Amino acid sequence: MIHISHINLSDDFVDRIIDFFKDNILKTYTWDETRVLSMDKGGIGKYNLPETYYDILNLAKDVKSKVTNKEFSVLQNVEIVKYPCGACKVFHKDRTRKTTTGASITYLNDNYIGGHTVIEGVDVQPLSGRTVYFDGMEFRHGVSNVIKRDRYTLSMWYGLDTTMPLNKDFLEI
Repeated sequence: MIHISHINLSDDFVDRIIDFFKDNILKTYTWDETRVLSMDKGGIGKYNLPETYYDILNLAKDVKSKVTNKEFSVLQNVEIVKYPCGACKVFHKDRTRKTTTGASITYLNDNYIGGHTVIEGVDVQPLSGRTVYFDGMEFRHGVSNVIKRDRYTLSMWYGLDTTMPLNKDFLEI
């Protein structure tokens, strides 16, 4: 299954999320060519969280509400991912937990060139608020080279395990 939905995101909202990422750059880690800010207890923490954290929580709720398949019923991980200019992701299948049943990628910004998600030959055009849902362990997928400006996404993984290290707020979605 590959499913695409859309949520309207204002430029101000996207700017706040990107600024939140930049303000928390020391809490990010590098994965291949990307920078990742995890919304789990080890990444963002769990105390004294700013308002933008709750904006991201509400966005994750909206994203999750757009798909009703049981494979997408429990959140396992939520991340803001930055693909800097020049970055790409080679075609791969996710190697995640055995309980992982799906993934979604929501484009936050679309003011860059390149950075398309390609899933088994399906080219998903970047559009702010567009979300693509799929089984990353079943379908080969990658990201084309980002050739101008930076790409930001909200990446989410779903599964059957409710004992993940996400902050309680996200587990209750």
